[in-house]
Amino acid sequence: MATGDDHQLHALRRRNTNHEGSRTAVSRTTRAELTDGGRVRRNVRRTSLPKQQHAASVGLATAPNHWWAGSGRQIVLLATAQALFLCSLSVDLTMTSLVGDSLAPTPALATLPFAFITLGSVGTTIPASLVMARYGRRFGFLCGAGVATVGGVLSVVAVTQHNFALFCVGTLCMGIYQGCTGYYRYAAADQVAVADRGRAISTVLTGGVIAAVAGPFMATGMMNAPIFGSATKQYVGSYALVAVLALLAMCVVAMFQDRSDHTESVTRQTSRRGESLSAIVRQPGFAVGAFGAMVGYFSMMVLMTVGPIAARSYGHDADHRAFMIQLHMVGMYAPALVAGLVIRRIGAGWLQFVGAVCGIVGVLIGASGTEQFHFVVSLALIGIAWSLTYASGSTLIASSYRDESGSRTQAFGELLIMAGSTLGGISAAALLRVLGWTALNLTMTAVLLPVALATLAHLAAKTRSPGHAGESRS
Repeated sequence: MATGDDHQLHALRRRNTNHEGSRTAVSRTTRAELTDGGRVRRNVRRTSLPKQQHAASVGLATAPNHWWAGSGRQIVLLATAQALFLCSLSVDLTMTSLVGDSLAPTPALATLPFAFITLGSVGTTIPASLVMARYGRRFGFLCGAGVATVGGVLSVVAVTQHNFALFCVGTLCMGIYQGCTGYYRYAAADQVAVADRGRAISTVLTGGVIAAVAGPFMATGMMNAPIFGSATKQYVGSYALVAVLALLAMCVVAMFQDRSDHTESVTRQTSRRGESLSAIVRQPGFAVGAFGAMVGYFSMMVLMTVGPIAARSYGHDADHRAFMIQLHMVGMYAPALVAGLVIRRIGAGWLQFVGAVCGIVGVLIGASGTEQFHFVVSLALIGIAWSLTYASGSTLIASSYRDESGSRTQAFGELLIMAGSTLGGISAAALLRVLGWTALNLTMTAVLLPVALATLAHLAAKTRSPGHAGESRS
């Protein structure tokens, strides 16, 4: 005759069997052993699935296991901080080349302040990684926003006093800020499972959509704002806005709590040599991802930096130039709304290939004419190309490492990407002067084509070796 304990055991087994996820989370349940009070102690062999999934498999009531489960607030904070950063950066994208042209002692130095943004960014990449490893990501993010607040104030003083060197220092501070914010997307990726890192990265990048729409108009709207009364010089209000936005970003990142083990694992790594750079490059997907994001950033920086200058030389007024930059930034960040889903569907590699092709089409349109249509469509497509190569390249990098090598991989990948950005910013004015707008666009075709070919080679290698470890849908 079945005892009450047997009935209890059978009910437990039926609940495990009927549950949707039981066959993947529980491999075997042995006979129950009775403890005092008639309670049942189960010996369950579990797989390495998350605790939430295991709890669901044994019949416990749990909420739906979304990909962002437990980390939604942190990802939203990072996306908000990204939006504030990009709103302030968009002021520099819209105004810095023009202000530099008015302050520079010679036209050849007009884009030097812009280059200092990228120099500050690439120079901060490794130190920011070390600081975050030692003191945590929140501290590093706060430092970056604080430096940007100071930079905005310095730029206001520089414009007021017509001081070109001080203006370069102010834009350098913005570059330091950018170097720190480059880890927003990796911080979000480390909050979720490897398979969902592409969606986390793209979610953070969607913060740029707000900046794309509002940023250029905020920059031009504040350009003549009487911050200091009637004596206020042009552009002072725009850079005062940079300081305010950076201060707001400090308030946002102060609430961020890193739920990954980044700090602990990196601190352990600092006590030993870790992996060599060659080992990092050999990680599956890293090289093609870093190459695509680096070249995409280089081509975008070149054309975006000198685009407003070239448009002005062809007779386009300030409103037209602001509209070009606005649509360019929409192209840069609007695709992030769907990039994560596309990566889940077709893989990061194919998305990077599409981005390279989009960039090639954009520069060919830019080379075909100098009307407003050509500038607007070309810069918009270049922005889309950057968005796709940046999101897919970052996903390939974020999916290539093991947990213990994550910090070094992120830092090295970010260094390569920012190096491409820096090279583009420094060389943009000289390239425009030597080649002209049409030939410059044609040159970018030769730069982007190797990305498409390298990505196709990577995809072909993945087809021949579909079980390659370390990448998911890449």
